[in-house]
This record gives sequence, structure tokens and C-alpha cells, in this order.
Amino acid sequence: MRNVAIGDEVTPGAGDNASYFCAREMGEMAGWLHDLGKASTAFQDHIKHTKAEPVDSALAEQFPDDNAGGQTVDHSTAGARVADSMGGLGRLLSYAIAGHHAGLPDWTTKGRGNLRHRLTEKYIEPTDASVLACATRSRRLQSPKIKPSEGSGAFSASMLSRMIFSSLVDADYLWTERFYSEGAGGRISKQFDPAAFTEKLDKHLRQLRTEGAVNSIRREVLSACRNAAEDRKGFFSLHVPTGGGKTLASMAFALRHAAEHGLRRVVYAIPLTTIIEQTSNEFRKIFGNSEVLEHHSAIDPEDQLKSTPAQRLASENYSAPLIVTTNVQLLESLFAAKPSRCRKLHHLAGSVIVFDEVQMLPVGLLHPTLAVLTELVRNYGCSIVLCSATQPAIQFRESFPIGLKAVRPIISDPTTLHQRLKRNRVKIAGRLENDELVHRLASHHQVLCIVNTRRHAADLAADLPQAIHLSANLCAAHREQIVAEIRRCLSQGEQCRVVSTTVMEAGVDVDFPVVYRAEAGLDSIAQAAGRCNREGKRSSGDVWVFEYDRKTYRAIDMVSDGIAMFRQIADRYREDLLSPQAIDHYFRLLFWDRGGEDGKGWDHGLGGMSVMECLDGDDRRRQLAFQFATAAQRYRLIQSTQTPIVVPYEKGEKLIKSLLRMPPEKLSASWIRDWDRKSQRFSVGIYEFDHRKLLDNTTVMECHGRWVLCNPRAYDLTLGLRRDAIGMSPELLVQ
Repeated sequence: MRNVAIGDEVTPGAGDNASYFCAREMGEMAGWLHDLGKASTAFQDHIKHTKAEPVDSALAEQFPDDNAGGQTVDHSTAGARVADSMGGLGRLLSYAIAGHHAGLPDWTTKGRGNLRHRLTEKYIEPTDASVLACATRSRRLQSPKIKPSEGSGAFSASMLSRMIFSSLVDADYLWTERFYSEGAGGRISKQFDPAAFTEKLDKHLRQLRTEGAVNSIRREVLSACRNAAEDRKGFFSLHVPTGGGKTLASMAFALRHAAEHGLRRVVYAIPLTTIIEQTSNEFRKIFGNSEVLEHHSAIDPEDQLKSTPAQRLASENYSAPLIVTTNVQLLESLFAAKPSRCRKLHHLAGSVIVFDEVQMLPVGLLHPTLAVLTELVRNYGCSIVLCSATQPAIQFRESFPIGLKAVRPIISDPTTLHQRLKRNRVKIAGRLENDELVHRLASHHQVLCIVNTRRHAADLAADLPQAIHLSANLCAAHREQIVAEIRRCLSQGEQCRVVSTTVMEAGVDVDFPVVYRAEAGLDSIAQAAGRCNREGKRSSGDVWVFEYDRKTYRAIDMVSDGIAMFRQIADRYREDLLSPQAIDHYFRLLFWDRGGEDGKGWDHGLGGMSVMECLDGDDRRRQLAFQFATAAQRYRLIQSTQTPIVVPYEKGEKLIKSLLRMPPEKLSASWIRDWDRKSQRFSVGIYEFDHRKLLDNTTVMECHGRWVLCNPRAYDLTLGLRRDAIGMSPELLVQ
């Protein structure tokens, strides 16, 4: 597979994709060998006696070589065997070649789909000798300049195999799409122009307010980011207290750094989907809609009907200049096995990757996560910016040997910056039952209360007079309107009492005189404090941290862990709970002290099983025996998923009716894609327990593979999605 121009477009081959990390020869060999099995008599007979050969495209995962029905002839094992005969580098290729349809395989697993069985025991049809000679003639595998990871280097080898897999799969998909669309591959590949992006960003920055001490500090942070961008590639940390302008400052760094080093794109990774909506909108206003690719769980490239081919392709192979995604999408892809999730990985090479609120990474996956980030910097030409409102949490130290090394701080003196940006006092309120908390909130003209669960927020809002409620029970369009109303009330000095979940905690620029925060991790409390006296207009603001009924309002494990660690340090640092010393102690308890003597506390994925042991290559036998498929199963940042429910809020009602009235025989892919795009802003994500309850109440139904709320009374204009309404609405269901 070579880079070939057809018309005005250029379709890259696997070697071209791999050339950015100096592995062109390996990529080219993978391209030549991946379909070698098609040069067998059995496969050619199969083509002649079937209407069409299964397409090597985004749908190819539905047609693995070893499917149960035996509808296809194995055409990938032949090339994998030839590659494996070429030594260690060939073994790495064999994983990619064998898995280019069904996914990266395990070396050994139960059943006959593992790579060892396919390489040594499985019967395959002989291939045409002349084709084999053509594929391998005068081609030698040359080892790329990969610096091995500490220890055996097996993890680095597994990463190289995965990146070759990505290069092969992406090229395979694009060439197949070009063939079946008669030369129009549909590839989105906008040329990244950092200077043009910088010009747009500067124009936006010139329109922002400049008066006041806080804005003066923000300008200093921006200047520090631009100066640091001229440094060599690698790891950088940007530790700026909430409200210090780190989102735009980190983007300014990324753009100048990309221009300085000829990097190919900027990837902005965010911990929560509720924040990504706001950040993506802000970037679109600055850079334009067409320049920003938003990629998260609500925009799923694996759903063939949920996105346009152009959107799906961009999401799958990250060929856009600016990608805004979630930690979940980015990091899980780096350990994935499916071709559709891995094909974008080679495009990460030579990127600036910004991790916002990096301290929110789960403790149990720190070892594999930090190992893969190190690989991206060491061997794939990336620079990574670790943004946080708190002090460094994931850098190397004696008590944290898996931490990142050689991280250069952009802000030279974060302690002084903390003192200068200190605009409020964090106080301990003790335990507050709902009635007492409501009484205290009602005594304030303007106040924000942030709690850990949707149920707690709904209960408080129901009891607080004239409360404004904000949570993920509200669809995005509804939340956007409410935030706009909150900002208007605050700016006009009107009464504004807000009860919110963590959707208000980060990425929302609001300025309250008083904030109440339910107990949480110290990093979350710092985020909440960033909504108090944000612009420094008052001498100081008050942030009250309170205990609550945790049995009634059960939080997820990550929140409970944070609460436990916060309680251990609260008394000691009561005078300044957000001091660098307090933050350092908190992360020592939360991250650094939880590895255990063997470090397994930093490496227990789904089911408590290790991810790193899947990628150690069986060091004792040095077989390069990787368990790729098992690693993908174990590496899960979020272990419980949500189902989107489209709700009848404003345009959502019309969308629901149009879906219900669409006859199956008239349903087209383009129509449902358009419907999905429009409905994203009118969807509420719910967990399995709540989904079952709505089903029991018969307030939701499935139509054309989409879930919709069929009772307007089940969506409250204050509280959002309710679980207590029963039955469907005849008005909504009428055809």
C-alpha cells in the first residue's frame, strides 16, 4: 500500500501512515502481506460463487476471518505466518495482519482464534507462489528507532505493533472506500495551519476584558504558555488555579508549539462529556465549526447510522486539525483491539495532546495510562500538556515510581500564583441535613450549591424556594439556556439560588459570592471554589464544605474515595484547604500511597485484573506474547455505560414525533443520521437501573434503535427527567 494520487486526492498507504514514527518499511510489509490469503484457489473460488466479497471497510468487523457461519475464507493468516517467519519485527506485524478485520488478537486464549493457534496449527489454503514472491521480493524489515520502555521493552514493542495495526487498518479502509466509490474515498484531511489558528485565537483574546487583578494574572499565564511553547517537545505541566484562564492559555501553547516543531494537530482531552459540550462550543466560536471535531460517546463512529460518512471517518482516524474528545475515548482507544477504534492512533503521532484536569484519572489504571503516555512522547513525536487546577499529581517521585519523568512546568512558581489568585475562604460546615442546608441556602441572595448525585440535587431544588436546578437530568439544550439565565441574573444582581451536580463544577464561567459544596475530593472542592468570587470583584468569597447523608445519596466509588482522603487532611489544613501543601498531601493519599508494595494498586482494571501483564510479552520466554484483546477488555475508565433518551423539550418533542411516524420501509441512513445529529442536544443519559424503571413505568420506548421519552410529564422544566411519571402520552404517540 503506497501513497497514490487519484484525481485531486491522495490516498495514503500503510507505509505512509507509519512513516511519521519511522516505521515505513514495517507498514509497507504489512500492506503487502495483509491480504496474501486472497491469492489462494479457495478464496478465488469463494469470490466466483458468491455475489460479492465482504468489503474491507468500516463494516469489515462484521466479517471476521473465523466467523461462526464459515461464510468467508481466512485470508489474513497466510500473511501473518509469512511475517512471523521474519523474526521479532515480523511477530509484531503478524498481530496487525491477523487482526485487520476482527481486531488485535491475544497470543493465547481459549478457543482457536488466538494468534499462536493461527500461526502454528490452523489449516489454511496454500497461496500462489508468484504472489508471495511479489509481496516479499527485495523487501527487508528495518527496525524503527524505537526507544524501549524501562525494563524489558515489551510494552514499547506492543505499542509499535498497535501503531502498525492502526496504520494498516486506516489505509485498508480508505483504499477500499475509494475502490467501492470509484475513486472518491471521502477522506477528510484538512491541512493544519497553526498560524491561522493562532490569528483567530488572538482576535478572540483581544475582545476579552482586561481590567482587574485576575485578568492581569490571566495575561501572565498566557504569556508563560507562549514562551514555554518554544521549548523542545516532551511533557509539560500547566498548574493554574481555577479561573486563571488555563483553557485558552493551553490552546495558545499548543498552537505555537505545533508551529515551532511542525506538529500535525492538537488533541484536547476533557474528563467529562458535560464539559466537552461547553469547550467545543467555545473553540468553534473562535476557530469555526469546520475546524473542530467533537468526539465523545454521544457521537459514536461505531454506529454506522449515527454519523455522516465524513464525520465517521474523521472520528475514526482523527484527520482533523483540532480534535476535542474525552479521556475515555482517547485513552481507551490506546488500549483497544477493534479496528474501528484503533485506526486513528497513528494520527496521534506528531500531535500536541492537552489533558484538562488530568488529576481525574482513575487510580487503578494509572500504571498503564502513564506508560502509554510516556510511549507517545518517547517514540511517537508527541508533546503532552498536563493541565490541572491543583499541584502535580502524576509526576515521578520515590513514593510514585510509575510517575511521569522530565515534566517541565510552564508556571515556574505555582505556589505564588495560588496565593495571588486566592479569592475565597474554604470553610468546614459540618453535617447539614437537607432541611438545614435549604434554610442556609435560602438566606443568601445569590448562592451556588454543588452536590454529588442527581437525586440529591433534585431533592434540594424541590424544597428550596425559587431554586434554579442544573444536572445531567436536563438535556444539553436545556442546560445551556439555564446557564445563560444564571449569568444574566448574576450580572443584573438579581436573586439567583442554584442547586447543581458537578455539571457546574468545571468549564462554566460563573461568579457567585457564596458556594456550598458537598464533601468530595479536594480537587473537586478546588473546582467548586473556582465558581466563587471568580473575577475577584469582592475582597473574598465563602466556600462551605458540608457533610451529607451518603447512605441516601450514594456516590460512585471515585467520589467516595476522594471524600475519604479529604477527611484525613481536613483538620490539619483547615486554615488553607487549597494550599499547595494540602493538595500535595491529598494526592499522596489518593494516588501515591495506594499502589501497595507490589504496585498492583495502580494496575487493576475491570474485575481487578492487571492490564500491564497482558502487554509484558511473557518476559520469561521472550515470545512477544501479547494479550491485546484481553487488555482491551480490562482497560475501562468507565465501567458502567449510559443510554441516551431523547426528551420532549422544545424541538425534542418534534424530533420524537418524526421518529415515531417514520415507517420502516421509508427509513434511510441519511434521514436517521440527520435525526441523530439534531437529537444530541435533546438527550439525557441514564444508567441501567433508571432505564429499567422508565421501562417499568412505560414512559420510554425504542423506535428504529433509538430510545425516546413518550410522556411529557416525565420531563419537568425544573428538574428534568423524572422517574415517577407513568404511562405514555396519546398526543405524542398519535400518528
